Amino acid sequence: MSENGIRIPSLRDAFLIVFLGFTAALAVQLLGGTKLGKWGLLLGTVVMVLPALLFAFLRPFPFRTTFRWRRTDVRCLAAAGLVGLGMGPAMDELDRLIQRLIPMSPDLLRALESAVRFQTIPEMLILVAAMVVAAPFAEEMLFRGLLQGTLERTGNVNKAVLSTSLLFTAIHFNPWWTVEILITGVFLGVLTWRTNSIFPAIVLHAVNNVLSFILINTDPQRLQWYTFRGHIAPHWIALGILLAVIGFKWTYRVTQEEHEGKNG
Repeated sequence: MSENGIRIPSLRDAFLIVFLGFTAALAVQLLGGTKLGKWGLLLGTVVMVLPALLFAFLRPFPFRTTFRWRRTDVRCLAAAGLVGLGMGPAMDELDRLIQRLIPMSPDLLRALESAVRFQTIPEMLILVAAMVVAAPFAEEMLFRGLLQGTLERTGNVNKAVLSTSLLFTAIHFNPWWTVEILITGVFLGVLTWRTNSIFPAIVLHAVNNVLSFILINTDPQRLQWYTFRGHIAPHWIALGILLAVIGFKWTYRVTQEEHEGKNG
């Protein structure tokens, strides 16, 4: 498949690359088991993106076009950070509501939390490298960069964002997180489409993971200022929604001229 004389991945290529990446990451997790410990999360995330890099090198595909590795206005990065901060309280409350309606198995919940809790400084650094650096870069390169970008070229933008978000949700293999991940995936997809760069999505993704990491590793007694009767305090949810709206409006304002030029 080519665009303006430049070779780019076909839809089949894109799905194959994503499949191979997550198969490789899953293999690392299953084969490594408890032997790798926290390193397994980091190694699995790094391995995830290797098939994509190999394809881009061997075919060859233009790296920046294939993965939307394009420079963007710093204001879009700041706006994405606001969206990430704003989404945090609402997504946290949504998770609490789902857990009340359909409680996760206590053993599974403990296992998931244990995977991202640290006891030592080295463990903390490994988890930060995996969750805040490697995962946002690898997942956004594959999903919003490669897959969504390919889908956008072959069809409707709305379908491209939604299809990518659904697959992004499915590969997390956790039905209790379905709604949260789907909503987050749509936000990531819209930011990527609007800016034509994965960097705003990487910022949002990293901020989201930072907030989750902090909450899981903080004693609930120290979060009383944030909660109210087992839920997130309404004023924090309201403030978060306001920040997310401001972030999106800011992004649309910054990119308005570029999109008007495309439509014109």
